[in-house]
Amino acid sequence: MKITNIDKQKQKIIYTVLVDQTAWLKQQEIAISTLAKKMHIPGFRPGKVPSGVIKDKLDLVEILKEASHKTVDLTYAELVKDSAFERGKIIPNSLKVTIGKIDQQILEIQYEFELFPDIQVVDYRKLKLSYKHPHVDSKEIDQEINRMLQKDVMLIPKTNDEIVMGDMVNFDFKGYIDDKPFPGGEAKDYELEIGSNSFIPGFESQMIGLKRNQTKTINVQFPADYHAKEMANKSAKFEVKINDIKTIQKPKMDENYISKLQLPNVKNHADLQAYLHKRILERKEEQNIHGSVDEITQAIVEGSKIDFMPLSLLDSEKKRIDELVTKRASESKLTKEAYVKQHHSSAKDVSYEHWLEKQAAEVIILTMAMSKIIRELDLQVTEQDVSDHYQKIANMYQISVEEIKKHLGNDPDRVKDYLIQDKLFKKIIELNIK
Repeated sequence: MKITNIDKQKQKIIYTVLVDQTAWLKQQEIAISTLAKKMHIPGFRPGKVPSGVIKDKLDLVEILKEASHKTVDLTYAELVKDSAFERGKIIPNSLKVTIGKIDQQILEIQYEFELFPDIQVVDYRKLKLSYKHPHVDSKEIDQEINRMLQKDVMLIPKTNDEIVMGDMVNFDFKGYIDDKPFPGGEAKDYELEIGSNSFIPGFESQMIGLKRNQTKTINVQFPADYHAKEMANKSAKFEVKINDIKTIQKPKMDENYISKLQLPNVKNHADLQAYLHKRILERKEEQNIHGSVDEITQAIVEGSKIDFMPLSLLDSEKKRIDELVTKRASESKLTKEAYVKQHHSSAKDVSYEHWLEKQAAEVIILTMAMSKIIRELDLQVTEQDVSDHYQKIANMYQISVEEIKKHLGNDPDRVKDYLIQDKLFKKIIELNIK
């Protein structure tokens, strides 16, 4: 194999290769043998036709066509090993093959690839992010301890038949707004810890002092920021009937109880507080980072520029997104167009094809920009990072690392992709939030 010409343009590169003549003649002989096995000539058994007879019967074009198919693959394998081959700059899946010259003595092949475009990334050190450093106070730690104790509480029937703060109450209720029942405003045998503040403000305090089988009308006002907007700021009344009252008996948070928790390096109450402080802080950091991801990715896409859009990448990404949308639309029993308009505000005023192409282009820009930033910041994921990640999740769910790997499909490459992106977002936040 000899590379006779390299035509490098802005968007593509073409390698013209002249196949070694000896190798080309050998492939023609192999082609004749292959075609002979498919021939049926009267007087000869299949596979036993003399080569001279075969050559007389076979069309030269057919022989050269058969031989060139195999030679293209073999020559490509040699090309990618050649020092002149710009491996890191070409888009592998963009390959187009053209036969330049072909006869019994010469085979010239052109291998055409699209090139990755140059990308100018946004100044990721000067982004406007809403991220705020989290903090943890003692009240949050106490709440976490109470949640832990709640798993082992005992409900003791009350001797004094009257609701007090901290009791567990079983009751029926029916709610009205403007004297009309409203959806979700009715339940039977509902259990509520008085003082948990899990109901509408003012509801639980009005239950204090009630007894078994007693009824009462409770008047409240839904908060202005209530999740159901149609009920926000509305006045409501609830007819309640008390079915049962029990005292909540929580275990004592002593060293004996703490030892049963089997938390790493936690032996006493101070250790537990430090452990929970760290865990709550990590959880808040993850939440805040997750909340900044959209801001970061949007800033990268909008602020980064490529000098051209590779069609092979665009077509491939459009196909991937379209397959995903098709699957989810089918699950939702919607057309693709209806699905994207329902789930993506950017699709409301444009055609599906326009939205699809825009989404694919943004993914390509984001992927290329993130890869460049990762290289510039020299971010890396080690095997220890992967191992620590598995262990962290195992600790969180209190199961073995082997079980976590089995549940996640034991795919280290996928974990590495997640971790490198996680490192990238954390580093960008660090560079922008002082």
